[in-house]
Amino acid sequence: MAELLLCYTADAIELHVCPVQIVTEVSNTPVVTPLARCQAEMGQSITNKRHERVDLADFARHVIRFLDGQHDRQALVDELMTLLDDGVLVMTDKRIKMEDQVQTRSNLQTLVDHILEQLPARAILIG
Repeated sequence: MAELLLCYTADAIELHVCPVQIVTEVSNTPVVTPLARCQAEMGQSITNKRHERVDLADFARHVIRFLDGQHDRQALVDELMTLLDDGVLVMTDKRIKMEDQVQTRSNLQTLVDHILEQLPARAILIG
């Protein structure tokens, strides 16, 4: 028992009363909790399934807002393109050329893939 407590205090293990519902692989239609989506819409940090605060970049916040299990990667890019067109999302990276729709979609897809790859390790995805 002492070894278990030692591991816990060293952050080597986590202790939970119930299993934590997280996924380790990104599905075709990723899902985060409704709380995380709401927090992403309101601010720059969300609460993950381990009850930890996770700070997010602005772009990641916009992606997480649409992770409701209804959007695949293509639909996520479509939503982000709409945000770009509406001026809600602003890409400041000089390498991204906003006047070229095909290139913009490709760049957004790359960024979405990068964000989605990070979410399992951060205990954010539930489906």
